[in-house]
Amino acid sequence: MELGNQAEFLGVMTRTEMLATYFIHDGGDTSKWRLKGHGKTKFWEWMATWSVCIRSPEDIGFDGSRYILPGLDINQHVVDARFSPDDQLFQVIAQTLSDRRSAKRSSLDDRVQLAADIVNSSDETFIIWCNLNDESTGLKKLIPDAEEVYGSLSIEEKNRESKDLPLVILASLLPSHRLLGLV
Repeated sequence: MELGNQAEFLGVMTRTEMLATYFIHDGGDTSKWRLKGHGKTKFWEWMATWSVCIRSPEDIGFDGSRYILPGLDINQHVVDARFSPDDQLFQVIAQTLSDRRSAKRSSLDDRVQLAADIVNSSDETFIIWCNLNDESTGLKKLIPDAEEVYGSLSIEEKNRESKDLPLVILASLLPSHRLLGLV
């Protein structure tokens, strides 16, 4: 529901209001939302009142040659969570949000160690987005010269930390406008 985050950032409507107005939640899976019956047209009409899709400066008449990005390489690394809910004897796939959070916490040390091993074995520049504060704290301990950038730092501290370092650990998945102090 990234569109809700964008609407909230721009002050159009909160994400929660957008979901309540145009969407219905489909049961136990927290990521399954669908448009309400009236929302099939009204949602897009509402979007058209405040949003625009621009892929490149060329779309609005400017030179876009400096905005052609290189290809994105995605390398997936899987870490076993070894998670069993309290009422289960064997490991199961986490179904509820609570189970997913518990599974994420149970694999935290292994995920942090894997990320640190990847970074420490390379001369490349890295930006690591962390979902949990404990992830960024653990990475800071395992990666020499790493610095954390997180929401409560001042703008000056964030800019200082992020400009001169080979590695920056971003300690949160808050919307980037909040993390980088653009609000």
